[in-house]
Amino acid sequence: VLLPAKEYYIVEDKIELEVITQNTREVLIKYSLFIDGQKVEEGDYDHDRKYTFTPKVAGKYTFVLYSKNIHCTEEYDDKKEVKLYIHDAYPITGTKIKAGSIAFEKNKEASFVASSEGGREVIYEFYLMKDDEWSIVQRYSRKRYYTFIPFTSGEYRLLVLSKSFYKKVAYEDYDILDFTVI
Repeated sequence: VLLPAKEYYIVEDKIELEVITQNTREVLIKYSLFIDGQKVEEGDYDHDRKYTFTPKVAGKYTFVLYSKNIHCTEEYDDKKEVKLYIHDAYPITGTKIKAGSIAFEKNKEASFVASSEGGREVIYEFYLMKDDEWSIVQRYSRKRYYTFIPFTSGEYRLLVLSKSFYKKVAYEDYDILDFTVI
């Protein structure tokens, strides 16, 4: 069974399976499709070697492919299983914090913007370190920026965690920016 040379599949990707057999003209193929263990589709034996589909939901897709010779009296001669995990979105990568400067003045506004690639409905959480003490300054939200006014000089660190809204993980990616307040 040939699959696209891809490691990560998401909803709405067009996926094509192709069955390669010996004695191609004398072999019939039948398939069953299961999503998260539930049978959702089944074909009849025929000469078609390609199966193309576009997943509409995330989950574990299992294709069971049966092959048999046209003269076979058994249910099938061979059986192959192909498992694919379909995700809602690509994982979040490349999270970055951007600022106009890495040195800010005391009692003046300091603004930061987070960005990332991938994900679906990305949310961000910000932490600020001052005097070797981390504190959460913005809980997870779709707001991708953080602004504050530093009242003391010194070295600071800003941490941003990013994840897709529907993921049940602490975070998928992060970035840390060191900056100074003078």
